[in-house]
Amino acid sequence: MSLFVDVHCHLEYDEFDADRDAVITRAKEAGVVAILNAGLNHERNLKTLAIAERYDIVRACLGLYPLDAQKLSPQELDEEVAFIRKRRDTIAAVGEVGLDYHWEKDESRRALQKEAFARMIELSHALRKPLVVHSREAEVDVIAMLEENGAKRVLLHCFGGAAALAKRGIANGWSFSIPPNITVSSHFRKLAKTVPMSQLLTETDAPFLGPVPKTRNEPANVRVAIGRIAKAKGLDPAEAERMVYMNYRKLFG
Repeated sequence: MSLFVDVHCHLEYDEFDADRDAVITRAKEAGVVAILNAGLNHERNLKTLAIAERYDIVRACLGLYPLDAQKLSPQELDEEVAFIRKRRDTIAAVGEVGLDYHWEKDESRRALQKEAFARMIELSHALRKPLVVHSREAEVDVIAMLEENGAKRVLLHCFGGAAALAKRGIANGWSFSIPPNITVSSHFRKLAKTVPMSQLLTETDAPFLGPVPKTRNEPANVRVAIGRIAKAKGLDPAEAERMVYMNYRKLFG
């Protein structure tokens, strides 16, 4: 029995509206047993909950993507925190949350991202749920904030930071997820070698980061990531698959 897991994707995107049932069917046929869908804002959090209710292998993660979080008023931020809090027994994690300095250069709006991220870290503590963290070109501040707030159960999704920063995450016991575009990314191949097997997971970030550039990604492609992780670690693919599944159960239950 296959035990593939996709710990980060976005099946709520419009790109899946025409064939979402078929995407889930292909995932099951490929041996995927768990898909974690990450919400980005209130609208996408609602869609994520609906998708998780519809499909038995999908679990909901609710969060605020940094570029969406920075647009919220203090009252709106409070309301979304309260919304997520009420779904404590439903969700697998708080995410996608974090900082994004690639698309946001203004320091005042980056400060708003930090305020929201701090609230999300606090919420994960209160709910006793893992954090699924986005850190694009903001890895230094993300790691500092996680450390300052004592975050323990952390998934650094698609981590793009330097080796020294990755090693800080490793030392803190955090997990790293590898997407299928490891096929074309030397960075992710290096990350797969560096991170201990006990802290590695697989994701797709679908519809993005597929094994073939400029094509829609989907959860069935986590098999590709497992194959490349196994190669990086000198493991049989079935053993790498089993270990990643156990890592998933340890972090997300």
